[in-house]
Amino acid sequence: MIDGMDFEEFDQHVQALRARAAGSGSEEGEDFTVIEGLTATAEDTAAAEQALGATLPEQYKAFMRRYGGGQFGFLDLLPIPTPGYA
Repeated sequence: MIDGMDFEEFDQHVQALRARAAGSGSEEGEDFTVIEGLTATAEDTAAAEQALGATLPEQYKAFMRRYGGGQFGFLDLLPIPTPGYA
């Protein structure tokens, strides 16, 4: 997924960050903010692909379904829009 990291390993990092954030009363870690973004469904990713006329990478679609978009360090991960999202 990220630099050879799989979702389970990434989950461990996210859970550790959330635990530190809960203990400090802050959502910010040493170098990034916990992702609390808008997740996408399989239907959302299919609709996005149809609207774009393109096939999105499987890992991207899996990431959007699992974590969604949001801020992660200096990156803004744009969410896949869902119906009714303004």
